[in-house]
Amino acid sequence: MKPFLQKLAETLFNKYGNDISGIQLIFPSRRAGLYFKNYLSGMIESPVWAPVTCGISDFISENSDFRTDDDLILIFVLYSVYKKFSPDLTFDKFYPWGAMILRDFDEIDKNLVKADHLFRILKEHKKIEEDFEFNVADIDEFYRFWDTFSARKLTSLQDEFIKTWEVLGKVYNEFRNQLISKNICYEGMAYRNVFENVRAGKFTKRYDKYIFAGFNQLNKCEEGIIQALLKNDLAETYWDTDKFYLEEKNREAGKFLRENFANLNINSPQWKDDNFSKNELKIKFIGAPLEVSQAKVLGNEIAGLLNNNYVKTAIILPDDKLLISVLHSIPDITEKVNITMGFSFKNSLLYSFTESLRSLQLNCRGEGSKAVYYHKDIITVLMHPYIRSVNLQAINKAVNSVKSGNIVYASQKSILTLFAEPPEIISLIFSKNDSAENSLKYLNNIFSKLFEVINSDKKTSYFENEILSKAFSLLNRTGDIVSKHAAEIINETFWNVITESFSRIKVPFSGDPLEGIQIMGMLETRSLDFDNVIILSVNEGILPPETGSSSFIPYALKKAFRMPVGEDTEADYAYYFYRLLQRAKNVTLIYNTETGVISAGEKSRFIMQVQSELAEYNRNIKTEEYLLSGDIDLPERKEISIVKTTEVLNILKNEKQFSATALSTYINCPLQFYFKKAAKLKEEEEVEEYFSAAAFGNIFHQIMQNIYSDDEGNEITQGIIDRKITYIKENFDEVWKKACHQLKEYSEFAEIKLGKNLLYKRVIEKLVNKVLLCDKQQAPFKIVALESDAEKEFTVNVNNEKIKVKLFGRLDRVELKDNIIRIIDYKSGNAELKNQSGKTTDEDSINQLFENIKRKENFQQLFYASLYLNSNKKDRLIFGIYALKNLAKGVFWFEEEPVTPEKISLFEKKLVNMFEEIFDKDIPFSQTKDTDRCKHCPYISICYRD
Repeated sequence: MKPFLQKLAETLFNKYGNDISGIQLIFPSRRAGLYFKNYLSGMIESPVWAPVTCGISDFISENSDFRTDDDLILIFVLYSVYKKFSPDLTFDKFYPWGAMILRDFDEIDKNLVKADHLFRILKEHKKIEEDFEFNVADIDEFYRFWDTFSARKLTSLQDEFIKTWEVLGKVYNEFRNQLISKNICYEGMAYRNVFENVRAGKFTKRYDKYIFAGFNQLNKCEEGIIQALLKNDLAETYWDTDKFYLEEKNREAGKFLRENFANLNINSPQWKDDNFSKNELKIKFIGAPLEVSQAKVLGNEIAGLLNNNYVKTAIILPDDKLLISVLHSIPDITEKVNITMGFSFKNSLLYSFTESLRSLQLNCRGEGSKAVYYHKDIITVLMHPYIRSVNLQAINKAVNSVKSGNIVYASQKSILTLFAEPPEIISLIFSKNDSAENSLKYLNNIFSKLFEVINSDKKTSYFENEILSKAFSLLNRTGDIVSKHAAEIINETFWNVITESFSRIKVPFSGDPLEGIQIMGMLETRSLDFDNVIILSVNEGILPPETGSSSFIPYALKKAFRMPVGEDTEADYAYYFYRLLQRAKNVTLIYNTETGVISAGEKSRFIMQVQSELAEYNRNIKTEEYLLSGDIDLPERKEISIVKTTEVLNILKNEKQFSATALSTYINCPLQFYFKKAAKLKEEEEVEEYFSAAAFGNIFHQIMQNIYSDDEGNEITQGIIDRKITYIKENFDEVWKKACHQLKEYSEFAEIKLGKNLLYKRVIEKLVNKVLLCDKQQAPFKIVALESDAEKEFTVNVNNEKIKVKLFGRLDRVELKDNIIRIIDYKSGNAELKNQSGKTTDEDSINQLFENIKRKENFQQLFYASLYLNSNKKDRLIFGIYALKNLAKGVFWFEEEPVTPEKISLFEKKLVNMFEEIFDKDIPFSQTKDTDRCKHCPYISICYRD
């Protein structure tokens, strides 16, 4: 079965012979011209001049009276025109939808829409019928749209549309006049200009014949140009089609060919192939989860091709994000691979780096030396692969410093102090830029330094250098335009222009487009044929692609004026799909089965059409369907048990001190205790931009300490507390700032003026006031100590070895009332508060403390009592908690009477037993049996209990 372009080459050479140099061939894309010339060269025995080939866009550019200019320049011209009708409009507000207006104008011209008619406001059917000659379908679309505007009172949205619509018609005409005066144009304007010249007989004939070959969807300008040239016997058309989709009117793949033949008065195209009815085609359908699996399947399919017949093999990627995965999956035995599609800059590291710089600059607060950067942006930039490659150890240290210091915002100076020797690129990155011109210099400086960074790594590929070169080139070109209009562009708009321009870059690969495996996008396949075709991402939403694009022109009006809509794109891609299959021998269609991603794992309609229609049309077509599924072996949840090696025991023996919290961890889960105290596994630190439970509790504790700090050793009366309440009410902002600055990690919270943190601040203010009111009810009492340290040492005998143990605790508040010492703890979190039941013996009660983690508050208070009484043996003592979530009840006292020496003795004996167990080498650190205790454990993922 001859490829379309080979058949075309033979036909034209037989028809024109050596005079073939007098024709010009116009294809949908340039690539088809390369293949055509390759086929032609195989037929020519003696030297002749080759015919000129080009893509349709090149043909338009060659014959237009105007030069197609850069979109950004055109948007500035469009803005200058629009501003005449809306004087207060700034470029920064205009830019986001300026590009959209330009696209709409482009479509208007390519489809020969009369702008005066399109932008007219019509509310009466009679007026429509007088002014327009539409077929019934078009009038119905008009009626449906404009009927919504016939109501007496328009909605605000409708009113806004009317105002914009009236302006756009005027802008369109003035914009075109401006461009004509500058001798420049947008692509649609060039199309319309060539069409008008051809129709008016002003077309300059440069060749004997113009051959239009391989086209499908024609815009009205293309249709009109071909029609006029055919009428003047200056053109010929050759269509690549098949009866399967051409003659069945319900098959969308043939929609545009049927329209073309009708509009161009082609009763019978030169070629109407019937390949699908004769071809013994083999088609595989393979479902694979996620992108990586699709690439792996591709590798297996390439390896399985018989006789290494790679010359006529094409890999089609409707989704260009798969390109890198595909390149890594092609077997090493493949010698030649050519990438036609180009790599999208949007998927590159440099693009993500540019976006991170954009966020860094736009989220920056303050001016000059007072400028500060947001912690998330700082970390994102520092952790980018380009920057980490400068000095991995120093970068990680700096990031950890930001997290541990709870730095929400940081200046350039403070960021540089995070490094012993700050790399030059770090100094460049963290410099504030508040204008478009400065940001342009900023990016140029960083990209220049980035060249050095990238090239200092021997592993850096040529490809990464190529990406940076392309970015540099575009930056300079965009910079020239921006410099001319710097006064009209604010910094944010500059960054939007740059990132949007970068997102459109395609980085080409070098290679031979005629040899080896060809990797290409769907549009690059136009007019080309291959024996082996492998298409990936054959999913709804990708093939055919989603068609929603921003436009000022409503769908109904587009339909009425015969402008392209979503269904047209779908029909166009249907043609590309079936055209690829019609001469192939082996076709593999790979689709993503994974739900939760684009298309939710739904296979493309094209797969179902092939299965239900094409396979029935020709029973010789063999289909196979496979569903790739991996056996997921869930890890067996074995009980984790850590043997106490000499090294582990030595770490614990050298532990400076053990707190109540650490021992509560052991009661909760011995393995958790091991991770924390022996393995020293730290929880990942995060910057607390908003109040965490720890921040809330720590700041509250500090404020309460400050309130009574001058009263240690003194009696507190109700009058004193009243004065404190008044002071707090009048000066809480100062009290707050002082506490935050005393706790360096929370100094960022000192200046709170709005948002969630302000609510937390107000809550703490109310809680402080409530605690003071509760204290007032207890007054008089004497403050003995605030935030005081209490310690105790003892020795345990384990495995014939005496081990010294030091206990430590910090007592929030120690006071004296009625000759009884009262230890009070502030609890900002949840606290399960229970007294010892009268029916429970002291021994049973103590045993519960060492077994039931829900009694950890009781454990902690007895722990504190033991430490305090160690140096104050004669004191009578009770202990309680201010539960901030239930302050209405005041202090919760765990004991109604002072704790007895016997109870303390029982508690201390159990403590000794606990440490004997901790240091016993024969008792491993094992997981808790109660999995409910694991829910909030920071090490839950290690134990496979998440």
